Amino acid sequence: MVPASHTKICSITPVLPHARVQHAGGLYVWQLDAALVDDLGAELHYLVPDLPSNSAAAEDPSHARSFDLLARARGRRHSLAVRVYNAVRRIDPDAPYLPAVLDLWFSRRLRAAIQNAEVLDFQWSSWARLIGLRRLNPGAITVVTLHDVSSQRGLRERERATSRLQRWKWDLAHRIARSSEKHLLRVADHIVVFSEKDRSLLDPQAAHTHIRVIPPPLAAGHSAQAKVSRQPTVLFLGFFARAENRDGLLWFVERCWPAIQDAVPGARLRVAGGGMSDELRAHLENVTNVDLLGFVDDLDDVYQDTSVAVIPLLSGAGVKFKTVEPIVRGIPVVATSVGAEGVGEPSWYAGVADDAREFSAAVTDTLLHPEIAFERAAGAREDAMTIFGREAFLNQLRNVYLRGEPNSEGLPHGI
Repeated sequence: MVPASHTKICSITPVLPHARVQHAGGLYVWQLDAALVDDLGAELHYLVPDLPSNSAAAEDPSHARSFDLLARARGRRHSLAVRVYNAVRRIDPDAPYLPAVLDLWFSRRLRAAIQNAEVLDFQWSSWARLIGLRRLNPGAITVVTLHDVSSQRGLRERERATSRLQRWKWDLAHRIARSSEKHLLRVADHIVVFSEKDRSLLDPQAAHTHIRVIPPPLAAGHSAQAKVSRQPTVLFLGFFARAENRDGLLWFVERCWPAIQDAVPGARLRVAGGGMSDELRAHLENVTNVDLLGFVDDLDDVYQDTSVAVIPLLSGAGVKFKTVEPIVRGIPVVATSVGAEGVGEPSWYAGVADDAREFSAAVTDTLLHPEIAFERAAGAREDAMTIFGREAFLNQLRNVYLRGEPNSEGLPHGI
């Protein structure tokens, strides 16, 4: 039964939700849409930029029911805004898409969508920068979802930088991101993060009560425990347009995969996910025992014959959905510390290692002793099902979106 809340929500986000979305953040927005509209009865309207990915999503029958595409008009102002945006992003990766920002401020029709909402929802740290739009509707509750903590990403990239210029760039990005996060803490009514780790990064002193940890409902629909695979199969799932996934895959293939093949000659690596460049694909096609699956509609088909999932990420921030997905299915997982960050306890993993030799050894041990690894994974799955279940997700959404209270700590009207 769908409750008749009819709460009017305007979501300002870079992604139009649809069933075939290829990255984790988009998957969350799709699940959020289904929960708010189908389960909780909210009326949800999206304001999203007219980018190729959203134009394609608009052709998908599964897309969100109500939306406007921003910055559709092409002309001199649009071209200038794109050039400025591209220049700013070189030092501020979280800068919002400037053509869409201008459209939001100057279009009477789009302003009306904001003014008529009871809740203004901002997804991702970049679009949370637009929280000043609350001035158009000071009575609305504002909800900001930070898919990761950008200031942490800036610090990590600064540490990995190989030149003084790159270190300066990422240090500046870190400072800008941290300033933005502090501003959001002051003015947003609710800030949603996916893990306690991210809450602690945002608010080390635990001084704010309006930060909500809402784990994504990745356990929904996974009632059966995975079975031990008959063949030694390693899976890496990711969206390879993201640098952290691309770099992690190359690190694993070049630093770990040869040793694993020597120890387990029949092992195969399956790489699933969209966004892969022709250059990366050509490189991987020359690596032995690697199968490139591309984008996969049904992840259950991929996980069905998986012996171990690897999460060899070297950078990035936030909860990695690719880490949670195999855990809630009862599949052994080997991850780096970045890949495991914010997801469960060390006991949930078949191994957590940042050293290539140790990472390879953990994968090899899992492939050689699958019964032991799957028994351990079954225990991790039981714990994960309680955290990443749908009912817990819905209860949290009710409190934030349908019964949300203003943030008494902050400044009025999001100024």
